[in-house]
Amino acid sequence: MGMRQEAFGVFVVGSALILAACSSQPDNSREVAAGQRLHEETAGGVGCASCHGMNARGEGLAPDIRGVTADQIIDSLKNTEDMREIALTKADINDIVAFLAMLKEKALKAQQAVAAQQD
Repeated sequence: MGMRQEAFGVFVVGSALILAACSSQPDNSREVAAGQRLHEETAGGVGCASCHGMNARGEGLAPDIRGVTADQIIDSLKNTEDMREIALTKADINDIVAFLAMLKEKALKAQQAVAAQQD
């Protein structure tokens, strides 16, 4: 096999790996956008942000909810006095989880950027 064929083979394998990595991360932009709307405006008639803050960090009234799971939200809806009247579908909860996961990821990236600048 010639050098040109080997280089082409490496290119094809590398391209396949990159495509596989990209396709393994689902595009959840619709869920994130819907979750943001629920968080900021809709859930409970006022949005989660009314207690947890626009950035979901808590802001004193309620805890930081960035990165929480669907099970944690369901548990809070059942067991937190101020949240018992909030009616969310499973799809709503999944959308909120997607939005909160994005906020958590952004926060972690920001922390890493600050840490890298300090090094």
